[in-house]
Amino acid sequence: MNAESPKSDDGAEGAPPPGEPARGRVLAPLDSEPLSFLARPPGPGFRTTVVTLESGTTRAYDEAEWSDALVVVESGEVDLECGAGGRRRFRSGAVLCLTGLGLRALHSVGAEPAVLVAVARRYPAADPGLPT
Repeated sequence: MNAESPKSDDGAEGAPPPGEPARGRVLAPLDSEPLSFLARPPGPGFRTTVVTLESGTTRAYDEAEWSDALVVVESGEVDLECGAGGRRRFRSGAVLCLTGLGLRALHSVGAEPAVLVAVARRYPAADPGLPT
C-alpha cells in the first residue's frame, strides 16, 4: 500500500506554513502608479468622500465617517492616534481601513495638507438614485 503525502486543498501548493515568510518569490506590482481614487474614480456603485486636513491640524475620529470604506492617502502625511495615545504615520500612497481600530484622532503632520479619499459601497436601499 502506497501512502501519499497529504495535499492541501487551499491552492497554495509549495506555500510556506502560515506565519512564515515566503522565500524567493517577488510579486510585481500590478501598476507602477500609486492607487488614486481622485485620478481614477470608482464607478457609480461607490461613494467617494474627500477629507482634507490642513497642515498641523487635528480631526477627531468618528468611526461612522469611515464605515465600510477603503481610504487612500492621496497627498501629505497623516498620523493616526489610537485611544492609548500611540501614533502611526502614513504617507501619500498608503491604503488604509480606518474602522475597528480604536482611533482617537487623525493629525496632518507634513508640510502640505493631508488629503484622504474614502471609497465605500453604495447600497441601493439607502440611495434611491443608484441604478440597480
